[in-house]
Amino acid sequence: MNDKYLIMETIDLLEKKEIEELDKYLKEYRQAHNIYMRLLAVRMVKLGETRTSVGEFIRKDRKTIGNWVKDYDKYGIEGLIPDYSSCGTKSKLTNDQLIELKILLSDHDKHYTIIDAKELIENRFGVTYSYKQVWEITRKKLGFNYCKPFLIYKEAPADAEDILLKKHP
Repeated sequence: MNDKYLIMETIDLLEKKEIEELDKYLKEYRQAHNIYMRLLAVRMVKLGETRTSVGEFIRKDRKTIGNWVKDYDKYGIEGLIPDYSSCGTKSKLTNDQLIELKILLSDHDKHYTIIDAKELIENRFGVTYSYKQVWEITRKKLGFNYCKPFLIYKEAPADAEDILLKKHP
C-alpha cells in the first residue's frame, strides 16, 4: 500500500515538473507562435485565399487578417511582430517622480508603511492611488521588499543600543 502511494506521489511530482517546463516553453515561444500565425495568414492571402477563409482556418476575424496584411504591406516582416508596449493603463507618476519617490522612501531615518507611502504620494505628487496599487508600485516597480513595520519608541534614551549591547558582569 505504501509503495503504491509513493509511486503515485512520484508520478504526480514528475507530471507537475513536466507541466512547469511546458509552461516555461509556452511563455518563451508565445511571440514566435504569434508571428508564425501572422506570416501564415499573410501567405495564404497572398496565394489567393480570402480573408474570411483564412480567418476561419486560424480562428481569427477577417478584419484581423486584413490588418495583418496591411501591416505586412506597409512595414514588411517587422509589421507582423506584436507590439505590446501600449497595453495596459499608463502610470500616473512619471519616471522622474518614481525615482524621487524611491529616494524619499529609502530614507533610513523614516520607516514608511504602505499607508504612509500612499499619503506621501498624494501630498507630494497630487496623485491618488489605492492601497493595493501603492503596494504594487513599492514592491514591483521600486523593488522594495516586504518587511513588517515596527514601533520606534520616542521615549527611549539616545544611547539605548549601547545600553542593550553592554555586557553585564
